[in-house]
Amino acid sequence: MAKKLYRILSNLDGPKGSIIYSGSLNTLGWVSKQGIEILTKMSAIAEVAPPPLSALDGWKQRALRLEKLGIITAVDLLTTSASELAAKLRTRVDVIEKWQQEVREWLTVSPKG
Repeated sequence: MAKKLYRILSNLDGPKGSIIYSGSLNTLGWVSKQGIEILTKMSAIAEVAPPPLSALDGWKQRALRLEKLGIITAVDLLTTSASELAAKLRTRVDVIEKWQQEVREWLTVSPKG
């Protein structure tokens, strides 16, 4: 099953007493399907549904390389291990981490205030 990515719309209690801050992105891997449904109905989270990576400005070539590995969307990229991708693409981990950070910033909503 493909991983999903959620935009956090209200601060949430995370694992081990952590806080998941509004505006951030998270897979919410520790939350049950029922919990996800409840949080969605409460408007505390929203599933992220970004366009394909190829639609991002300056990403055509990277998107082609990643597509060969089944990485089509930002969610695919952000939920795949940087070290795994680096090995498959024969590049450095920090390059993949930079790509992931760029996409994360593109998807992240800054809190108002």
